[in-house]
Amino acid sequence: MRGSLSLPIRSHLQKSSQPTKSVDELPAWKRQGTADTAQMKDDSGGEMKDDSFLIRVVQKRISEYTSYNQPESQEVATTAQDDVPRKASTNRQPDRPGAYSAAPGIELQRASTFVPSMIQSSSRNLLVEDDDEEAALSQPRLMREQILPTQPGAVAENGHNGDMTADNSTTEDSSSGLAVANLVQEDTMPRRDDLPRATDYNVESQELQREQRTKQFKTNVLLGVVVLVAVLMIVVAVAVPAKQSSNENSTQVSPGKEQTILPTAAPTLMSLEGRIKAVLPGDTLAALEKEGSPQAKAYQWLLDDAENLPLYTKERIQQKFVLATLYYTTSGDTWTKNTHWLNHSVHECDWFQKPDFGRKLTISKFYPGTFAGFLEPPPSSACDKDGRYQHLWLDSNNLVGSVPNELYMLKSLQTMSMGWNELKGSIASHIGQLTGLKGISLGNLLLTGTIPSAVGLLTNLEIISFRANQLSGFIPSAIWRLSNLKHLALGVQKLQGTLPAEIGALTKLERLIVDDCGLSGSLPTELGRAESLLALTLIDNGFTGNLPSEMGQLTALTSLLLTGNLLEGSLPTELGLATSLTKVFGGSNQFSGLPTEIGLLTTMMFFRLDDNLVSQSIPSELGLLTNLRDLKLQNTQFSGQIPSELGSLTSLGAMILANNTLSGTLPEELSFLQQSLHTMSLEGNPLLSGYVPSGLCDLNGTCIGNAFKQCYPPFGLSFDCTDLLCGCGCSCKDERSLRVG
Repeated sequence: MRGSLSLPIRSHLQKSSQPTKSVDELPAWKRQGTADTAQMKDDSGGEMKDDSFLIRVVQKRISEYTSYNQPESQEVATTAQDDVPRKASTNRQPDRPGAYSAAPGIELQRASTFVPSMIQSSSRNLLVEDDDEEAALSQPRLMREQILPTQPGAVAENGHNGDMTADNSTTEDSSSGLAVANLVQEDTMPRRDDLPRATDYNVESQELQREQRTKQFKTNVLLGVVVLVAVLMIVVAVAVPAKQSSNENSTQVSPGKEQTILPTAAPTLMSLEGRIKAVLPGDTLAALEKEGSPQAKAYQWLLDDAENLPLYTKERIQQKFVLATLYYTTSGDTWTKNTHWLNHSVHECDWFQKPDFGRKLTISKFYPGTFAGFLEPPPSSACDKDGRYQHLWLDSNNLVGSVPNELYMLKSLQTMSMGWNELKGSIASHIGQLTGLKGISLGNLLLTGTIPSAVGLLTNLEIISFRANQLSGFIPSAIWRLSNLKHLALGVQKLQGTLPAEIGALTKLERLIVDDCGLSGSLPTELGRAESLLALTLIDNGFTGNLPSEMGQLTALTSLLLTGNLLEGSLPTELGLATSLTKVFGGSNQFSGLPTEIGLLTTMMFFRLDDNLVSQSIPSELGLLTNLRDLKLQNTQFSGQIPSELGSLTSLGAMILANNTLSGTLPEELSFLQQSLHTMSLEGNPLLSGYVPSGLCDLNGTCIGNAFKQCYPPFGLSFDCTDLLCGCGCSCKDERSLRVG
């Protein structure tokens, strides 16, 4: 600021009032200054009244001082330059105020230009006593020591840098060659209000922000650790089972291929026994202790394969043990065929099997369509591509004994068929472990006990056949919840109970065979909801009541077998809507009517309503059933004339109308059946009259029997020869029954 140099100079001048040293004691340059001062006093009359005198003295002394000290100053500047780190000297710009300069002598420039200019600009404020020559002479020294430090980057008191190379900080006096400092104008000084203000520093706010940042940092670190631990756990969970699976797969022998990997050390008997026992349940381990038991034999058979046993997976050890136990339990040595069974050199997947499930090829001759679509074409091997046992087919192979519980350890099984053998015992609840089972056929055996409710756990089941055993009890309700079930055969048992309404939920059910198994009660109307039903066999039970009209909703139904029950009332007219029917057996019931809608069933091939209480005439609409092969209406109390429309049934092979109350003459149209009929029975109808049409006297039809040999003798025409009915060699006067054939 303006006049800023006046204070330090005045302070020094005040100090100069102390006793001074003699001229001889002063330094040379100071002695010279004293002499000059004395000379100046003489020139001015002994007094120095104004500032000009002081300024001239100072300027002269500074000039002399600068000339005297120039070499030394250059040396000092050079030394200072060497002492400054190179990085600092190169980064700081010499043209910037206060910057270091790498050029020698820069400090001399500062010393020679800054002080005179500053003194000149402040000369008005220098208050020096006239008689204080010592203070005046010592002023250059004062300025050099207090205002012009030789250190690089020294700063003057007015706030400016000591570097005077800037163009806007100095001007040069043309007369003296010295730089003259520019005066600072007060109107150019910035106002106080225009100066930038510092932002208030709130200690509490800063502390709070620091705590929040610290808390957030800790939270982020904790979250990162949790995520890292979770990732490591997932990696371990995936890697360990994969490694174990890889180790097991590396030792598995593919079916039909030899394993060439050799063990590093010969296994001990203890290790082999441990491998086998590790895969067996407690009941089986207990059976191993019984000498001569099938389980003990199977165990020893596995131990005999010591060369390959170490190479087998746990699953295959268990698989081989189960099959060996089955072999010993069912007297495998006496099987009809046991090719390759228990041969260590042949993979168990290649041991003998029957070619079809449940004797499908044979049964389809009796019941066409049985198991249709199931396993077509049949699998070429008992195992899948990984060697897991899936199909066990040993029907009609002379298996004698029982079904071992170990068989239910084969959890890979999809089908099991061992019917038509001499197997005893019961169906164990362990069957519920075979959750992959799709078909089970254990029919025509000697099984006893009840049907376990665990069967209801086999939700993949499509076929259940326990027919023709000695099972007892109720049908488990869980069976009616097997939504994938297509074939259910429980006939010829000692069961009890009724058909529940839940049967309507089996929308995939195609065949329900519950013949001769002791069921009773009325038929549920929900049967009409089993829309996929193809065959319904209810023969020889104790069902009562009317046949539900909802049966007409079963448009896919082809076979309706109701023989041997206590059903009553008329056949429902809605039955005419089940247009897929080819076989209706309603004999041995108490039906009392046959609707004319029966004529809508044009695909009908077998119609039997014998042994009922139908006291009506034969509907002429039966003549519309042109595909009919078998018509049996005997013992049914039909009355009236035989409809001539029956002469249109040119495919008919057997017409049984015996033991009714038919009357009138035989229609001549019946002669049209000569080429198809092989059996015609009219006996037991004493009211028939007239002549038998000549075309019926010599029937040329041939019985087309099926597997059940349903062509029963006597073949040909049979009627009662009376005074009313004669012909075909029968004299009308001869009252005896003749059989013409």
